[in-house]
Amino acid sequence: MFRERDFLRHVRFNVNELARRAADVVSAKTYMNVAKYPDSMYNKSMLLIINNRSRVVVKVPNPNAGLPHWITASEVATMDFALRILEIPIPKVLAWCFQAHEDPVGSEYIMMEDKVWTSVAFTRYGSLYSSRDLEDTRSSQPLYIDANGGNTADKRFAIDPQGDSLKVYHRAIGQHEIACINQLSELPKSPITLCGPGIYQLTKGKKVKALHCYLDLIKQRLPEDQTISKAANTLYLQQPLCSLYHTLIDHRISRLYAALRFQHTGKYSLLLLARNLLIDGEALYLGKITELEQTWDEFSGKEDSNYLFAFSNKEREELKADAEGATRGIVKADDYEEVLDALSQMKDQMISAFVTNARGRQAWEKAWPFGN
Repeated sequence: MFRERDFLRHVRFNVNELARRAADVVSAKTYMNVAKYPDSMYNKSMLLIINNRSRVVVKVPNPNAGLPHWITASEVATMDFALRILEIPIPKVLAWCFQAHEDPVGSEYIMMEDKVWTSVAFTRYGSLYSSRDLEDTRSSQPLYIDANGGNTADKRFAIDPQGDSLKVYHRAIGQHEIACINQLSELPKSPITLCGPGIYQLTKGKKVKALHCYLDLIKQRLPEDQTISKAANTLYLQQPLCSLYHTLIDHRISRLYAALRFQHTGKYSLLLLARNLLIDGEALYLGKITELEQTWDEFSGKEDSNYLFAFSNKEREELKADAEGATRGIVKADDYEEVLDALSQMKDQMISAFVTNARGRQAWEKAWPFGN
């Protein structure tokens, strides 16, 4: 199976000829470097650095993408339509080949401009807004750094909440979410799990408790190595503009690789709580917090460091019960429509399974998230 999959993604072509062709397209004599992007499912992609400072992105279709002639022809036409007719600022196609047997490269390909905004980075952390939508947009800092490394200000836009570091940014998110939850008259229903008497019941107190744990953990989560931390910060700033796919050259650039590795650790996943609290839920998060005590040295990166939290046995039992209750109501995406239909037919039976009194039934009727 794996050999078959690899075969479907294997394509032979002349890389040197492809690079020479790219240099010709931008009226250069030769190329300086070829950097391979990580493979996608349907394409081989490369960034060609030309000696006149031009940057050309090349895509070669894999066999599993379909008939390469028609795949390439359609993609070129679609990009041209989007750029010229819809006026969407996508990269301009510079050259292409629909017939592999007619080209010395030996494969179909598309050559396009490197996206200018892949090298643009914001100067602060936060979300981008129109200045007219915010009350206070005064800032002496530039908004972003352009492709040439110049600081650029634009009064039409602003970033909020403003933060000069990831810690400041994530702390602002946590504090913002606490303020929002405290001001809500009623918590929204969970979109991923049943909540009600007998399994797990949402409360403001539980959500706020999870957020306070989140704020306490922030100082433990970013890498101590400043080089890695700085690289992670740079990647984070670039994410709103483009996929990390276009920033990673290969594992030999160790600081980028380390930054990406950090995004797959427990530390990074816990960073996402505040902005996903109403989706992911506080019950499972608090359950993870209690489990961290067993691996705290590894998590904090320091030997003999003190676990930040103190839970009584009773609190641990309650948190464990909450986590188990929340998972009992989770439905897999593949089963969602079937379960939705079944629940609509079994509403009374489901509620009766968890409650024994009129008050509990009333609470379930109010919390029922699937209509009648």
